[in-house]
Amino acid sequence: MYSLPGADAKHEWVELYNASGQEIDLTGWKFNDGSNHILNIPPENNSQGSIIMPAGGYAILTDSAETFLADHPGFYGAVIDTVASLNDTSDTLKLFDKDNIEIISLSYAKEWGASGNGKSLEKISLASTDAAANWKESSIDGGTPGAPNSVADEANSNQPIENSSSSLPTSSSLAKPVIKPPQAEAGQDIIALINQEITFDGSKSQDPQNKPLAYFWNFGDGSSSDKQKTAHFYKYPGLYLPSLTVNNGEKSNTDTLTITIYSDSIVVSEFIPNPTGNDKNNEWIELYNDSAQTADLSKWQISTQNSKAKPFIFPENSLIAGHQHIILSADISKISLNNTEGSLKLSFPNSQVAQEIKYAKAKENQSIALASNGQYLWTPSPTPGAANILSNTATGTGNYPLASFTAQENYSEPQNIIPANDYNPQGLEEGTFVTAGQITENTSENPPASIPSPIVNKTENASSPLPEQKSNQQEKTASLIDKISSPLYLLFLAIIFGFGGGWALIKIRRKIKNRF
Repeated sequence: MYSLPGADAKHEWVELYNASGQEIDLTGWKFNDGSNHILNIPPENNSQGSIIMPAGGYAILTDSAETFLADHPGFYGAVIDTVASLNDTSDTLKLFDKDNIEIISLSYAKEWGASGNGKSLEKISLASTDAAANWKESSIDGGTPGAPNSVADEANSNQPIENSSSSLPTSSSLAKPVIKPPQAEAGQDIIALINQEITFDGSKSQDPQNKPLAYFWNFGDGSSSDKQKTAHFYKYPGLYLPSLTVNNGEKSNTDTLTITIYSDSIVVSEFIPNPTGNDKNNEWIELYNDSAQTADLSKWQISTQNSKAKPFIFPENSLIAGHQHIILSADISKISLNNTEGSLKLSFPNSQVAQEIKYAKAKENQSIALASNGQYLWTPSPTPGAANILSNTATGTGNYPLASFTAQENYSEPQNIIPANDYNPQGLEEGTFVTAGQITENTSENPPASIPSPIVNKTENASSPLPEQKSNQQEKTASLIDKISSPLYLLFLAIIFGFGGGWALIKIRRKIKNRF
């Protein structure tokens, strides 16, 4: 039915008839009305019946199974959903099997009949050719979908046919067993990081004849594998479309999946929850790209512990150069960091959390900075846009570039993160940059219980002074050194030693003179 009174959209349909003596599986077949359209397997898109046509059976191809069933209430035959847009004046319709072999080709014109009068175009004799003389508009309105044609030649109606380009394969062509293609199953779509190992498993692929299958994975980045189950990782961020092709020796089938790879080099490197003055105007968040490649931050998100607050989403084409920082001020991000207990989250475009940094009461005008061992520390020296500076009263200060850092996933039980002044682990140099966890405040008067006990080096014994005691001793030593290093003090010492030396020389000369 190609031309209806009024609007044609979704009301057009094409009827197929299996004139062979065996069933025909239409899986993977395509309907062509100028371009190829897959036949959807019922019940997809409200279609009904089976994709397999029995011998002598009918199937309706339509652009809208739901609309067809509404136009033909009580219809119980096979209705297969596809894309069908038939021209009202003339058109060429084709049907291809799963191997892209042309099975049917029919060219019609409105002069054949059934143009805009509510009737269908029917074939008179199924055994004859597709010439215009063998087609006629139906004798009843709406045609006879799923039933013999109303204008069919009784002597030839619905009988097996041969050598007709408009019919499905004959019984002679289907005498040998039909080998059905296997069904490839590549698995679900995956989101991963650069260099993260991904398992590709094709074991859920099946063959209707239970034949052994050969496997071929194309990972979409130039590499491949012939194993059923294998592992692969991607070196660069982006969207990949790997495919799995399975072959049973005669037929093959391919399935694809989508792999989204995000950069693993983007980290929260520093932020300040409680700056001096107005927090709203002075808070900032710093991200760092710890790789030599430019990273795309498009659709990445920054948020806090406040689930009701709107996250900041980086706009399209937000790029950050290799080994560079990007600073988000509060007036741009609209992110408000708590001065009491809070957290900062960095999330992938799919809202999956890449990092979450938790902290207790924020120290005024101190930032939370990332150190090279993956820990976050309080520092009194905020450095937006520059290398972090972490100070320690026991060891001095340092200014070191960020070491290689792999973005950690959100910890279920965050590790404690302590102030830099209270942390000097064995094996770490002073001022080193230190994975997401919980930042806790510490004071000399009342240190919180959550801060770990100080680490004692193997060379020290149990009576060795604690870091706080060491700090007091070193402060006294440093004070004495400062006094000794004073220029006035050195001048005073020089005068004293000069006077003493001169007096000693005078006495020596007198002794020598008296002796001789």
